[in-house]
Amino acid sequence: MHETIREARASDIKEIVPALGGTYNYFRGLAATRHRSLQEFPVSIKSIKSTMKDSISKQIRSPNGLVLVAEANNRIVGYSASTITKGTPLYNYKKMGLIEDVYVIREYRNMGVDARLVNETIKWFRKKKVVYMSVNIRESDKSGHNIYESLGFEDYGISMRQRI
Repeated sequence: MHETIREARASDIKEIVPALGGTYNYFRGLAATRHRSLQEFPVSIKSIKSTMKDSISKQIRSPNGLVLVAEANNRIVGYSASTITKGTPLYNYKKMGLIEDVYVIREYRNMGVDARLVNETIKWFRKKKVVYMSVNIRESDKSGHNIYESLGFEDYGISMRQRI
């Protein structure tokens, strides 16, 4: 099966947002089993879909945002959302690329769709003169970690959190 990767259009949001249910359920499962820090996830999938619909819509319109979709058989089977932010004065770069989300529906996983989405994002970052990019993944997401390592990402720092 061959997937086409392209930039998302506003009309794609109606197909992207239902896929967020899979992401939501995955992280809710992690919260229930081993991640206390994820227990602040919204109780309602409706609220997260509404928030993400607005966020993805803004990213599609932003010159510093990129939303890609993977299509197969005339339907969206995956998407990625990325942003360019300002670099920090502590480091020697003006822009930082952030891969915020990559999601592929279950029946298209382990087929390289996620890697193709990330590789297209990397091309876009390069075109935009981004020198460094980052992605945040959950410590327990071994599969995600392996995918990003295979694409040349390296572990860099540890993010910690505490509820106050």
